[in-house]
Amino acid sequence: MTLRLSLRSNPSANRIIFADGDFAVGPGSEAGVLAVTGELTMSGNTKWAGLILIVGEGVYRLNGGGAGTISGGTIVADIAGPDNVYGTADDCTGPDNGFDSAVFDERGGGNSGNVYCRQDIVDVNPARPYDVVEFLQH
Repeated sequence: MTLRLSLRSNPSANRIIFADGDFAVGPGSEAGVLAVTGELTMSGNTKWAGLILIVGEGVYRLNGGGAGTISGGTIVADIAGPDNVYGTADDCTGPDNGFDSAVFDERGGGNSGNVYCRQDIVDVNPARPYDVVEFLQH
């Protein structure tokens, strides 16, 4: 089952996207906070400004050529436990205080890449309250 929830604050266009499971982004320009519990795959032509959290299975892949830039901050953490399936009873029981080895794979061609940018993180801190703008369950 995959759950995707998008939140947007008023009156800002900034948003929070939560994907319970695997998620793919791009190509295109996006901004906001993205939280993924499975594997996140970014197209090489994706431009993202904001904060990306890949906490669960802890797998990040940048695929394909292009000149996209992931700007802001990216955190990748594998807390899926020995069975490597997030959401089961052994989560947070990995060999290093609950963490296992995360995957950060940027082998896509072209000039794509990740850069830390404090201002992009600050810019996507949306004002509250939040409105649910999309809810998709498979």
